[in-house]
Amino acid sequence: MSRLPFLLTTSAVLAAGCHTDPTCGIGDATDSISLSGGGVTITYDSFTGGANNDCPDPNAPEGVVSITVGAKQTDGTSADFLTFCIPRIDELAQGGAFGGATSGDVRFIDVDGTSGSCTISLDATTPPTGTASASGVCANGTDSQGFALTLDGTISVEKNCAGAIQLTTLTLSGTVAILPQ
Repeated sequence: MSRLPFLLTTSAVLAAGCHTDPTCGIGDATDSISLSGGGVTITYDSFTGGANNDCPDPNAPEGVVSITVGAKQTDGTSADFLTFCIPRIDELAQGGAFGGATSGDVRFIDVDGTSGSCTISLDATTPPTGTASASGVCANGTDSQGFALTLDGTISVEKNCAGAIQLTTLTLSGTVAILPQ
């Protein structure tokens, strides 16, 4: 058997099955991030992102589709989740700002969770504030290796403890892995 056909076949199989771009992926990002403050700590994990185009930017170049990111509370109920939309993942490497459902570079859509006997939900009247940046983004955020998202800011929520509702500001800080849906 000639070595050349064997080497060509092996090289073709390896090239087709491996994605080795070192600039893509989650790096050393963690799989969870916590919201905390006002006696509340809620941890979300299993972040996934999909190119759903839920919050498109009309000025985005062709091929740039908004990414919707969702996560579940680690120890919550099926209704406890965190959802946000990124209109321009292609610009987030330079950093961006938190915003509400209709503005910002990272738009918080839903924040729901449980902490002890209290529930929290997003206060839609007070937009989140803070910064975000992405690294390891390839294929417009849809690469199979995912990407890392660094978040640092605050989110205003309604904390409901046995019917007593209080507005509370929670801090969100850390770098989390976003894997494709």
